[in-house]
Amino acid sequence: MPAVALLFAAARAEYQKYSPVLWRPAADPLDRHTLLVDHLIDDPDTIALVEEGCDGALIGTPRGDGYLIDDFTVRPPAQWSGLGRQLLRAFLAAIETGSVVTVVSAQRDIPKVSMLSEENVALAREWWTVELAAQVKSVHAADGNQAEIIEAPPVYDPGGPVAMTQCWMARPRDSTY
Repeated sequence: MPAVALLFAAARAEYQKYSPVLWRPAADPLDRHTLLVDHLIDDPDTIALVEEGCDGALIGTPRGDGYLIDDFTVRPPAQWSGLGRQLLRAFLAAIETGSVVTVVSAQRDIPKVSMLSEENVALAREWWTVELAAQVKSVHAADGNQAEIIEAPPVYDPGGPVAMTQCWMARPRDSTY
């Protein structure tokens, strides 16, 4: 698990460049994420795939009528078209046909987003974050979008609550893998 946590830590460091507040690491994020990965993998319904050399990993956790894939990365990024695709296809082959699969990715993670698109994964929603003063209790998003105030996951420390409107999520258009 430490090697997997290091792999995900490298991905978080890259994402921090895209959104420095939301993805600001908490104190000891590696220890926290190692514990989280251990906890997720202990769930018998979680599907975890790790490439033998630990150059790629995907963790899919049960959510509602399907799975959430939040932790999914490869290194180097050029591996998305090969190893990333293989991990995604292996995951989809392991789940029940018709399950909704939500894949979280940064919009600026172009190699990952490109691979998802090539695999006929449709963009369902995008997320946008806003820094908030600690005393703010509610927000309203423009254009009829929903917004909610959330606490950051324990591996991050944005310095307080953040407002998230919509979510960058994807689901397969065709589950015939």
